[in-house]
Amino acid sequence: MTNQPSNSDASNETPWEGCPSGLLVTMAHDLTALKRRKQTLRGVTIASVVLLACGALFVRSLPSGHRIGGIVCAECKPNFVAYSAHLEGKLPPEGEPLSPELLEQMRQHLAGCHLCRGKFSEMYPGLLSHKSHDSRDLIAEYSIALQATAFGSTRTDFPDRRWY
Repeated sequence: MTNQPSNSDASNETPWEGCPSGLLVTMAHDLTALKRRKQTLRGVTIASVVLLACGALFVRSLPSGHRIGGIVCAECKPNFVAYSAHLEGKLPPEGEPLSPELLEQMRQHLAGCHLCRGKFSEMYPGLLSHKSHDSRDLIAEYSIALQATAFGSTRTDFPDRRWY
């Protein structure tokens, strides 16, 4: 006899082995759980991107700059024209003059914010050249100039601005 298996023995042999009971159910549960985790992660990622975009839009809508004198830079810059007209003793070219409260806020903001003060000085050179541009200081300077004029002085270093 030969050592070769007979046909009846070959038909009983398979490369597959039997699975323990419950293995396929466990694999199905694991695959379902993996699919859920991927979907959840995708949803969390989308929600995070949406929240970041909304947060960025919200932050951009906030007034920018430092709050100095009760106003921020974004509130100060639109009033440059009217404030410069006030310092020159003129009416603003557009709209109403600034309120006394806003004038004081502008004065404080420009005195304390180097960014706005630099931009204002660039746009309107010489208007903020004095230590302070408070109307009380201008009145004092003009009274000194009037006294000098009354006593025959030729002093010309006082500002050439109206203070009303």
